[in-house]
Amino acid sequence: MRYIFAFLLFVSIPAVAHQLTLEECEEGAEFISNAAILRDSGKAEGSEEAFVSRAVEDIEAIKQFPPEFRWFVQDDEDADYLLSEILRVFREPQDPTAHYQAFFNRCTRR
Repeated sequence: MRYIFAFLLFVSIPAVAHQLTLEECEEGAEFISNAAILRDSGKAEGSEEAFVSRAVEDIEAIKQFPPEFRWFVQDDEDADYLLSEILRVFREPQDPTAHYQAFFNRCTRR
């Protein structure tokens, strides 16, 4: 439940999103595909709560660097977007390839 509070903190902070590049969308899609692979592996570490909790911790660590040195999460809106997509992997399960393509399509339309 701790990760839900952290997720709500991200959502409640107003931000101006940067324009994601095709490369960032491809890398993000690969990350989301890997999340689906982990989910399907049956390992306890692949649970929604564990994965989201770790993602929130990682995003907080990434935010310690200047935005120009960050991967994907350059602002709070990017963080919100990535976390919502991670939740989608667990709450709307599809095969990893479908998650990759859906993420990439949504990302490039942002």
